[in-house]
Amino acid sequence: MIALLALLCGLPEVLWLGGWNPAGSAAISGMGGGPFMDRSALGALENPAYAAVSGKRADLSGAVLYTRESRTRMVYDSFGSVVGESEHAFNQGTGITPGGAAGVYGGGNWGVAAGVRAIGSFVYNYSRIERDEAYVQTSEETLESSGVLWELGGSAGYSPIPGWCVGAGAGFVTGSRTADWSVVYSDPSVPDESWEEVDDVTGAVIRASGIGIMGRLRLAAGVSMPVEWSIEGGDGTVSSIGDALEVTCGLGYLPGNRLRSSFSTEANWRDEGEPGLRNTWGIRGGVESHLPGGPIARFGFDYRTSPVHRALDTVSFTTGVGFSVDGWRLDAGLRLTPSRWRQSQVPDLPGFSQGDSLSVESLSSTIVLGISRDFGEVSLWR
Repeated sequence: MIALLALLCGLPEVLWLGGWNPAGSAAISGMGGGPFMDRSALGALENPAYAAVSGKRADLSGAVLYTRESRTRMVYDSFGSVVGESEHAFNQGTGITPGGAAGVYGGGNWGVAAGVRAIGSFVYNYSRIERDEAYVQTSEETLESSGVLWELGGSAGYSPIPGWCVGAGAGFVTGSRTADWSVVYSDPSVPDESWEEVDDVTGAVIRASGIGIMGRLRLAAGVSMPVEWSIEGGDGTVSSIGDALEVTCGLGYLPGNRLRSSFSTEANWRDEGEPGLRNTWGIRGGVESHLPGGPIARFGFDYRTSPVHRALDTVSFTTGVGFSVDGWRLDAGLRLTPSRWRQSQVPDLPGFSQGDSLSVESLSSTIVLGISRDFGEVSLWR
């Protein structure tokens, strides 16, 4: 598939099954962005057991994305000495992406949740200028990718005994990915090149989880399994994607201080299920505190390994605030993901020659906005 080939040639993993997208609430986005420990209606879709303790609530979220990427190569003099770096590609872009909308309804020791989430984003722009040995421009190559991966899901949770909950859920996944590639040559006698590809992604996912609440400590564990995922290209060719089992564990703690702080962390392991890709894992967490007479302040981090190579692992830093206005909760979260890697660190990429000095430096910024409302009594863990 073209998307996988692009990934293997050094373009970001967003072209595979989409990059990170705020599928949880704006509140959890400021605390590391882990949807499994998200105490919201959107979180009850990722962690079905939460439906039993979430009460009655509705959530809506969306985000603004900004990405900056610079690609450089070493420049040598006639004696083979390095004289500096030359930038041959600079990419930046801003876009708006949906997050999700969900509601949860609980009564007594049970609860159900339903909603739609954008679990992946294919938004990416790439531009490169090719030059000859005299540093004269010979062509310009561009690649524009767009699209969203959606999940329409539901879940149900049940508490057989006080403090312990179990749940199960499922979701139907669908989305499209559009890629436009072109090369415009400076020499008018050379014909330009271009192609457009539109891929449709479909599949399903099933989930099961459990939660144990012991006073101020909260433990959670769950498993999710994609089922029958496939990508259909514009020519009608259908490619199956290997089932990627994912196991997640989480921990939350309420210290009971005057700031009504809440700590949350989660870790996950994923079997990618595709030949040539590594199994991945990640850990993320954060804290929120109610400032006296002011808003809720949040901080967190998110570390994720890459399925391609450890040099492509990323760490994100998050922060956020929350306000209560006439029974409504307004939240905002900021996520910053800096990244830098060299081709020499990832020698297995077939798109580059041995000794290629390519260096890629990027910064991804996401502002997540959300609104929510509780209807009825709010749980201790909310």
